[in-house]
Amino acid sequence: MNHTYKNYEEQSKAYMQALIAHQRKVEEDAALRAASTILAKMYNNLDTAPAHTRTVCPGAPSRTKDHY
Repeated sequence: MNHTYKNYEEQSKAYMQALIAHQRKVEEDAALRAASTILAKMYNNLDTAPAHTRTVCPGAPSRTKDHY
C-alpha cells in the first residue's frame, strides 16, 4: 500500500497509544464516579448515627460536641 504518510507505522502506533490512554482515563473516571456514589450512600448520615458505647466497641472515640 502506498500511504501519503512518511512514517505510517509510527503514526499508527502513536494514535493507538493515544486511544488506549484515553480509554483508560474514561474507565478510571467511570470507576471513580461509581465508587464515590457507593461511598456516599454508605456514609450518608454517619455523623448523626448514635455512638457505640465503649463496652460494645472498646476502641470507639467519644462522640461529644467537642470531638467530631
